[in-house]
Amino acid sequence: LIIYLRFIKDLKNSVSSVVKTSTPCLHLANAFLHAANALPIFYKFRSSPPNISPAKPPELLGFLLPLTRFYNVNIPHGKEKEKNPISLLAILLIACATAAGIVYYYLLYPQFHPARTVYVYIDRDDTADSIYNKVKTYGHPTTLTGFRWLAKYRQLEKTIHTGRYPIRPGDNAYHVYSRLSRGYQEPINLTIGSVRTLDRLARSVARQLMIDSAEIAAPLFDPAFQQQLGYNPETMPCLFIPETYQVYWDMSADDFFERMQKEHRKFWNAERLAKAQAIGMSPEEVCTLASIVEEETNNNAEKPTVAGLYINR
Repeated sequence: LIIYLRFIKDLKNSVSSVVKTSTPCLHLANAFLHAANALPIFYKFRSSPPNISPAKPPELLGFLLPLTRFYNVNIPHGKEKEKNPISLLAILLIACATAAGIVYYYLLYPQFHPARTVYVYIDRDDTADSIYNKVKTYGHPTTLTGFRWLAKYRQLEKTIHTGRYPIRPGDNAYHVYSRLSRGYQEPINLTIGSVRTLDRLARSVARQLMIDSAEIAAPLFDPAFQQQLGYNPETMPCLFIPETYQVYWDMSADDFFERMQKEHRKFWNAERLAKAQAIGMSPEEVCTLASIVEEETNNNAEKPTVAGLYINR
């Protein structure tokens, strides 16, 4: 890459000399011919230098050798022609266009080609290398050179955010990296079913979220926590309203319980409280009856009849 940049710089100083001989022009043309094949492997060449064989030079050497011959060619001495500013401007434009093309290809050109939208889950113990491997495994990229550039120069290891991040077909490296480094995650659907035991609830939630079942079970069985919320070991399951909620995958245990309290208050509005009082039941008693009926039958048409039988007892 350094030789390539040096090549661009030296071209400006060599325009007047090149026209005096055909040999440098030939070497120069060969260099340009090999550049297209050489540039995409610069990163690979830097990270894992190949075993160079003089008999069969790789494409990178196919680019460098003509440059070397161009530098070493003897330019006839004579009256130096006046530099053409138009030629210099053209060379600068070509250099800028080349640099822009490289940036566009590696950063903005669609590089990810999964069959459908996939999701990368970043956990608390993930590192920059593990994130790179997940993106490579699930994203099916053509190349991750641009992603590696961004991860290195923007220091991904210092901006790791847990969460669930999408990779869509046709995404480029810049968009994928920006989501991961800025924490632009997408929510998941958290399903809370009928709660008969707190252990079952803890395991069910842990399978759907980043938090461990032990982080959920600890406050669930803590008498002080139960009392703080106004429950006891028997009524604690009534805090959870069976429903599907949109939440972030990396929500903490505190955020989970806070969300469940909010949904509980939202469900038990004035209208539902009045209906419960009309039949002489508290919200906790209604919850207990509903869980029993749910276990008795899956037929919604039979549930009112089953509930009536238990009430009449």
